[in-house]
Amino acid sequence: MGRGNPGQVNQQGTQLLNSTNASSAQNQAEAQGAYNFLMPAYQSMYSNPGYTPAQKDAITRASEGGTGAAFGAAAQDATNAAARTNNAAGLTSNMDALARTRMQTAGAQTAQNETNFANNAQKQQSQALAGIGSLYSGAQGAGLGYAGQSNQALGTLQRNAATPSFWDQLTMGLINAGGQVGAAAVKG
Repeated sequence: MGRGNPGQVNQQGTQLLNSTNASSAQNQAEAQGAYNFLMPAYQSMYSNPGYTPAQKDAITRASEGGTGAAFGAAAQDATNAAARTNNAAGLTSNMDALARTRMQTAGAQTAQNETNFANNAQKQQSQALAGIGSLYSGAQGAGLGYAGQSNQALGTLQRNAATPSFWDQLTMGLINAGGQVGAAAVKG
């Protein structure tokens, strides 16, 4: 940038400032688009965390189905053994024990499912809060970055305009020297 021509310095400064402002505006528009897309998703994730009722039902049914199948097979094996040996004396007690164990297993699996549902809900709320926080910190940092660039550009231009060029200094030196010679001639 030229220091001797204030018009040129002003023009270049204006171009630099306009370029920085255009970049800032483009970045702001892109950030706003991302914000408009992500913020509703994060808010929904925070307000409605965890699995949907349909997902919870499917998980519960799958757990119950697995438990039922395992104990159904065990009950069938006990019935087949009683038929094969033609001795049904212990079949009733085996069936009762299987029924008790099946209910205990189903209860434990239901409790585990509920714990998993609650943990998933807390995890999603934490993720939503972290996402919202990142939107705000990213937007704030981007805005401050562009403001800093604009201020820095203006400060550099101001310093350059205030610093005299070589020719300005030479001219001022000659004028001062001429003034001193003239003052000495008047005195003398």
